[in-house]
Amino acid sequence: MKEKIYLCGFMGSGKSTVGRLLAQKMNRLFIDTDAMIESESGKTISEIFNQFGEKEFRRLESDVIHRCSQQKEACIIALGGGSLINPRNLHYVRSTGYLIYLKTELPLLADRLKDAQHRPLLQFGEVEFLFKQREQGYLQADWICDCADFNASRVTDSIEEYLMKNFQKN
Repeated sequence: MKEKIYLCGFMGSGKSTVGRLLAQKMNRLFIDTDAMIESESGKTISEIFNQFGEKEFRRLESDVIHRCSQQKEACIIALGGGSLINPRNLHYVRSTGYLIYLKTELPLLADRLKDAQHRPLLQFGEVEFLFKQREQGYLQADWICDCADFNASRVTDSIEEYLMKNFQKN
């Protein structure tokens, strides 16, 4: 099995929660790219957007994803919700690991995000617009995990089962 498993999906889809559980279950390192950006910059994602703009955030994000793709240790990597709009990031991910899309329906996402003050792009656009803009990147995944009935443990079990069944010899 490849050493890197990337989780993608819209903000609020559970990438960080599922990623932590999956890493624990599979005895792998967990990396959250947004948390890594915040830790390295000493600023929240919202502060980066406010002070430097989305372009600078995307540059930092791409740098982090590239470094994650070079990681030698087996790991689970939770990608930021908009990271796959950059074709370079999609290339890093697809060439170094498995990409799993945590598919969550738009009405559920909108409900989860309705009070999210820490999501900078929600201040400037609607959830539906952003979702449609990003979905093509998500659909490049090796597998789409339906998270309609989101239960982090069940989603984690489904991903592990899928990986073992389909990629254990790679």
